[in-house]
Amino acid sequence: MAAWPLKTSNYCVIILLPMPIRASAKKSLRVSSRKAIINRRRKLLIKAALKNVTTSTLPKAISLVDKGAKWGIFHRNKAARLKAKLMRTAPSETTVTKKVEKPAEAKSTTKISKPSTVKKSPKPAKPARVKTKKPTGPKSRQSKQK
Repeated sequence: MAAWPLKTSNYCVIILLPMPIRASAKKSLRVSSRKAIINRRRKLLIKAALKNVTTSTLPKAISLVDKGAKWGIFHRNKAARLKAKLMRTAPSETTVTKKVEKPAEAKSTTKISKPSTVKKSPKPAKPARVKTKKPTGPKSRQSKQK
């Protein structure tokens, strides 16, 4: 028979990973496990937002796709593909546009002329520096010793 009883419903598989020895390795293990949990939550949030996109939820879905690229969950090219797919599959009457501010109305119609300014002559160019090579070799060493 088997060395330990295998039940189909109540057993847990434990995967043993090598434990880190150094302090920096221990910290990186803690950080990576924390980030994995955060990334999993964010990815599920984005997937849920992309499943049922309506006219009212389309801007929010596009925003979440952009945030996912910013967070590093997926590449920015994949984010662009997802947004393009969302725009293609979205209902045709929906268009996502940026908010455009109205231009400020002019208070007066008279033109105010600026006072004439005298153009300054450009400064003369500085001469280029010439680098001289320092002498190297046995003769230059002898001259330094004297």
